[in-house]
Amino acid sequence: MGEEKYMAENLNENACYGKKFLKKDIKNTAGKCAVILLILSVLTYFLGSLIIRILKIRSSLLGSNSTTGMILGLSNDAYNFWVGYFPCIAADVVAIIACFFIFRKGINNYISFKKEVPSDFIVSGAFASIGVGIISSIIFLIYSIIINSHGIEIPSPDFSIPKETIYLILFFSYTCIIAPVFEEIIFRGYILNNMRKYGDFTAIIVTSIFFSMFHFNLVQLVNPILMGIILAFVAVKSESIVPSIIVHMFNNIMAMITTLISTTNSQNILLIWSSIYYICGVSALLYFLFKYGKELIDTCKEKNEVLKVRNKIFYSFTNKWSLMYLVFYLFIILVTMVAKNS
Repeated sequence: MGEEKYMAENLNENACYGKKFLKKDIKNTAGKCAVILLILSVLTYFLGSLIIRILKIRSSLLGSNSTTGMILGLSNDAYNFWVGYFPCIAADVVAIIACFFIFRKGINNYISFKKEVPSDFIVSGAFASIGVGIISSIIFLIYSIIINSHGIEIPSPDFSIPKETIYLILFFSYTCIIAPVFEEIIFRGYILNNMRKYGDFTAIIVTSIFFSMFHFNLVQLVNPILMGIILAFVAVKSESIVPSIIVHMFNNIMAMITTLISTTNSQNILLIWSSIYYICGVSALLYFLFKYGKELIDTCKEKNEVLKVRNKIFYSFTNKWSLMYLVFYLFIILVTMVAKNS
């Protein structure tokens, strides 16, 4: 009887030690992920501000000029690229380099296929992303109406299509190719895979929340979370980020096509495209969930019972670096909201 009591006490002690170790390890790994995102975010805003400062110094035109359509000596398209998109590209590159040094792993660890994946999975996942976008838009519409009813306007990112050919090419190259590749390397490559040792579902949720915060606006609050879940599931099932890159590219391309069609001012074309878009998107999402929903549910069932999923997610966002990233996120949201409504 005494021996059984000793064994029970020993097991409880080991379990307690296991929880403490796991908690510390989760905070450490998630903290590294937050450091990368802090580097990415702070550098993006710093470079954007620096470029504006340089333009002010070198430009003979201070401020915007409604007559010439120039902003600080640049056309509107040029200004948007150099102040908006170029800092994002540069910061992405630096963040990926930081990932390599922080996690000591090369990109090839996440690009190579470790198991065969049916093409149907990738194709249906790509079209399902349209359905996810539709659901996200409905959710945004609901909470935007609620917020607007209180006299508060939600600031929207500038998704306007450039008119100058060179910047139109650069815009589509960034939106449809560069951004999906870089973002998948960072989020579904480094962050997701380094969090997977705590459970696939934990890693998927944590990565998706980080992905949503990365966009720094309330318009893109829900979509990156839902889209992040689909992209992460695709990456987990295929053991490679190549399929998630394909899905991400497809999603962005479809969004750009929709934006282009909306600028034609043709109600008939827009109606036809919207009908096809909604029918295909919802149907594809239902098909994807019907065929691969069981695998998605199985992914949500984690075998590690040392800590519950909600606790692992909580610890992922309560380390000092994640809290710093959260504070920075809330600061940017607050500043943009105040600027929009002042």
